[in-house]
Amino acid sequence: MKKIVVDIYGGDNGPEVVIDGALSVLAERKDLILVFAGEKELVSALVQEKGADASRVEYLDTKTFVTNHDDPRDIFHGYNGTSLVLALEACKNDPAVVGMLSCGSTGAILLGSIFRMGLLPGVKHPCLACSLPTIQNGGHVILLDCGACLDSTPEELVDFAIFGNAYAEAAYGIKNPRVGLLNVGSEEGKGNQLAKAAYPLLKALPINFTGNMEGNDLLMGNFDVCVTDGFAGNVMLKNAEAVALTTRGIALRMADKYSSVEAKSALKTFGTIVYTNFAYNDLGCSILLGPSKIVAKPHGKASEKTIVSSLHQLLSLGDGNLISKLAERFKKKENK
Repeated sequence: MKKIVVDIYGGDNGPEVVIDGALSVLAERKDLILVFAGEKELVSALVQEKGADASRVEYLDTKTFVTNHDDPRDIFHGYNGTSLVLALEACKNDPAVVGMLSCGSTGAILLGSIFRMGLLPGVKHPCLACSLPTIQNGGHVILLDCGACLDSTPEELVDFAIFGNAYAEAAYGIKNPRVGLLNVGSEEGKGNQLAKAAYPLLKALPINFTGNMEGNDLLMGNFDVCVTDGFAGNVMLKNAEAVALTTRGIALRMADKYSSVEAKSALKTFGTIVYTNFAYNDLGCSILLGPSKIVAKPHGKASEKTIVSSLHQLLSLGDGNLISKLAERFKKKENK
């Protein structure tokens, strides 16, 4: 049986949304145990209401949690007994735990994962990775870092490439994933100091580094992994979301100009399809890579659908043995 710890707090839509989404996944996965970090009375009432299997539900009972207004740095020694700290400590201490999910403060989750859970041996800095659909049917690209490390070093980009390589293999079964470095041109020697310094380091890795990629390559399906610093990665992610919203808006405005019912319906359907393919809040979550367990970080505005998608994403990475793959790769890197 696999265990996942769910921090019920931190989402804008309240803990009930998180609990409901998690219980939906529990009903689908008979090999799963959910450990809820939060108010036991609230969770157990929903477990009973939904007719969930109570024998596969455990509790880390607390009513206190870290808010987005709290200083993330206080998690070094403070916030004991909060849902986030209890979740992190459960990940550290329980070998059966595959990972955890929290919609809470990104800063607190990041620092807590480093200092309360611990990083895999050889990892210097974690990063946030997200999986985006490409225009290739069923294809995905792993974008990392998405915002955990805004000022990255060339050596950190090397680690990000290793993260992305293992993620693509664990989640999608891609052998020898194509790894690209985000840049302003495809030719070697292009870019700022970071890109120029990182390029030869990535080229020397025992991975399928295929060179520089530009922003318009991200969703084309020619790369499986896009490596960049957290500043540029976060901008790329938000821009992909904005393009989906803009396209839907244009389609809906065009639909209003047609009298034909068929034309209106086709345009509205097109807009919805584009939006649902790139509406990152519905697609899932970012995954914090580097900690000793998988950490799923959905958007603060997560819906029940988001929680379901995020937990499936986490379980997929667990089923694909992501942590053992990362541990093996970083051990080889350290022994070189």
